[in-house]
Amino acid sequence: MNVLFLSPLLAKSFQQLQDLTRSNSLPGQIEEIEAFADSSDEKLALNVAFHEFTESPATLFKFFRDALPQIESLLLLDQKKNRFELSGPGVSDAPCRWVQFSRQPLVVFPGESVS
Repeated sequence: MNVLFLSPLLAKSFQQLQDLTRSNSLPGQIEEIEAFADSSDEKLALNVAFHEFTESPATLFKFFRDALPQIESLLLLDQKKNRFELSGPGVSDAPCRWVQFSRQPLVVFPGESVS
């Protein structure tokens, strides 16, 4: 049985985010990134939580849209100020697939499986 854990759009998006992380290109102070794909797997909504914005929201919107052109909606959170900034419609009328990308490491010990 073939089980897909990520839609192709989410897999592509997380690969792009991983590449940005490895090249140390992501903006500073990011705590967490969440990504959602619509049911057609064509549109991406991204939520990015920062400890604190280190750049203007307009600059951050441009960075993420240039890096991931498939983004339809982008929600930024400055946790220190409890401030949200939204670019795009912010809602989808289609069912979404959900997955979370975080700085929390995935740790697998020898002999254990990930389920």
